[in-house]
Amino acid sequence: MTDEMIKTDRVITQRQTETLNSLLGRIIPASKDRSMPAATDIGFEEYVVNIEPDFAAVLSRALDYLEFVGGSDMCFAQLSDAAQQTAIDQSKQKLDQFYSALTPIVFACYYQNEKVLEGLGLESRAPFPKGNEVELGDLSLLDPVRARGPIWRQLDEG
Repeated sequence: MTDEMIKTDRVITQRQTETLNSLLGRIIPASKDRSMPAATDIGFEEYVVNIEPDFAAVLSRALDYLEFVGGSDMCFAQLSDAAQQTAIDQSKQKLDQFYSALTPIVFACYYQNEKVLEGLGLESRAPFPKGNEVELGDLSLLDPVRARGPIWRQLDEG
């Protein structure tokens, strides 16, 4: 047996993942016609690991607290919608910063997802590599700004 640990990209347990998925599904559910995925289908945990690593530890603790507030032997995800909402409401004071950070992170992850972009009728690519043309602007529009001259104060270098 070695002292080496197996590295994993998982930052939360399976039970925490189920709790997270319940929260994500409340933030952005799938569209009725399934043309737009739910927030549970966008690789949120991977996004957190790669883009928001500071949020990963907060995420784990908050999910544990939400489980605790749920006050049941059942996983938060197994609670009724009403019981889940009650637990969320009861946790709002303690988890206010978590909830304030969670929603924008979910939105950022969601609207970068390939399935979401395609569902919105957008190509999931950078805008310029395919040769999109950028119209040249009328640079004479900058003449009044140029005529105004510098608007900053020069500092002495002494």
